[in-house]
Amino acid sequence: MNILVGAHGVGKTTLLKRLKEVNPEIYITDGFSRPLLKCKQKLNMTGYVFQSTLNEITYWYSIEHLKDNNIYITRSMLDAFVYSRYFNFNDLAEESLRRLEEQMEFHQYFYIPIEFQVEEDENRSASTEYQEVIDYMMKGFLDRNQIKYTTLTGSVEDRIKLINN
Repeated sequence: MNILVGAHGVGKTTLLKRLKEVNPEIYITDGFSRPLLKCKQKLNMTGYVFQSTLNEITYWYSIEHLKDNNIYITRSMLDAFVYSRYFNFNDLAEESLRRLEEQMEFHQYFYIPIEFQVEEDENRSASTEYQEVIDYMMKGFLDRNQIKYTTLTGSVEDRIKLINN
């Protein structure tokens, strides 16, 4: 499984859509947080219940497709760990970390750094501070754990070239 990691608003979704146009045989999944955020609002979920549910869906999906190299996804157990830790849901973070460690060897990671200001939408805040903290936590995890990853920078076309190499 090929995983795009980076803070919200760095262009993961845009990149996946363009990658699918260039390589129609790949399967893309743009995470699960957007539809679940709509459910959160309708069901008045607490932040903890939302994060727990999102982590479980992410885990289920990653186990189902663990060894499939033809899938590109923007949500992984790394995200589950980082966001759980960010919101101080430490029990969820520890469970996510355990699950992440079980799967790590099967994933190829592509890190997308912050290169422009995030635009606010109905699903995410435009807070630069929030975006920078999440970015720091994601990249820091990859670096501290010596996880091999490719950094994707530049235009969408430049990023696609890096993915295809």
